[in-house]
Amino acid sequence: GLFMNIAIILAGGVGSRMKMGSLPKQFIMINDKPIISHCLVTFNNNENIDGIVIVCSPEYRDFLSDWIGGGKLNIYKFMNFADPGENRQYSIINALDTLEERNPENIIIHDSARPLVSHELINKCLSTLENNKAVMPVLPAEDTFYYSEHGTHVDSLLKRSTLFRGQAPEAFNYESYLKANRSLTHEELLAINGSSEVAVKCGIDVALIDGDKRNFKITTADDLDLFKTLCDK
Repeated sequence: GLFMNIAIILAGGVGSRMKMGSLPKQFIMINDKPIISHCLVTFNNNENIDGIVIVCSPEYRDFLSDWIGGGKLNIYKFMNFADPGENRQYSIINALDTLEERNPENIIIHDSARPLVSHELINKCLSTLENNKAVMPVLPAEDTFYYSEHGTHVDSLLKRSTLFRGQAPEAFNYESYLKANRSLTHEELLAINGSSEVAVKCGIDVALIDGDKRNFKITTADDLDLFKTLCDK
């Protein structure tokens, strides 16, 4: 159909870990542009993306609309806003719900605080979806991880080669993913941290692809400094 691949950009978070005053990190200005503008431009300019939904609280929509439509960024694939939910997963569900009438083939979910997502990674997610219902980019675990049930002593050893760190964007077949989310209880959804957990819980096979080190998430003030440095380069 007309809407094959829709990007859902998560910008509803309030950035409690940043401690940078009240402005959520995705709206912090660096070199005269809000951080969110970087991923928006990339998804907008990607030839495989047909539309963009942004999860954003009403108080920041005027600010974003100025950037999206005011000729500053010209995000012409923007479709609509969705409301932030009780947690990240409920924000995703709100975005999925806004798409129901359009019934896209696939969705690709990205964090607005990961500004350096590449076209290559987006394309790899979507091409892997051709033979899978769910795709997640991952990085290998670089540290040694220990399992401890109560955090007081080591209960067992974990094999580093079997552990992976999830990244965004994560991509899903829309219909299967919507069904999976609707099949979970309120408690289960509140316990979800990463988008792919829903697929795993519901027995949908999640294919892994290589993530990208540059595609880091701005969470702390140090991350922000690193991103500033990269921008200046």
